[in-house]
Amino acid sequence: MRKKSLSEKKKKNQKASQQKKTFFELKNVFLLDNFIHMNLIEQLISHQKRLAELETKLSSQEVLSDPQKIRETNEEYAQEKTIVEIGERYTKAVKDLESAIETRNTADDDELLLLAEQEITELQTTIPNIEQELTWALIPPDPMDKKNVIVEIRAGAGGDESSLFASELLR
Repeated sequence: MRKKSLSEKKKKNQKASQQKKTFFELKNVFLLDNFIHMNLIEQLISHQKRLAELETKLSSQEVLSDPQKIRETNEEYAQEKTIVEIGERYTKAVKDLESAIETRNTADDDELLLLAEQEITELQTTIPNIEQELTWALIPPDPMDKKNVIVEIRAGAGGDESSLFASELLR
């Protein structure tokens, strides 16, 4: 009888420590997600400001008189515009999620509650995808990406195997 009570106490202590660990892990994940969200929003705001600057720059006479400046400014404008569009989709999805959670918490009707739950699950799957897309869009492009490259593949010393390897590389 006494052994059972000791083992039961150990199990209870283990469960309690697991629950505490889970709570702290969830809290840290929430804080990390919140930090990432705030960092993305700050970057989005800076890109929105840069987009507005580029719009005014595109309408200035100084840029319009030089074709090289027009091309460079248009390229930068297109890049900033895609970032801002993805960011606006992200912020809209986050706001929709917040309103769906609020609706779920305050809903009296079962049908409205079901709709809110469906929207929450849908948004919880789409927000990470949009967040990842925004993160990839925020990575600045390599200046060498716009340049062309010629790659020559030759079969080296090694006879038939090297020619087979070169043909595989070509495919």
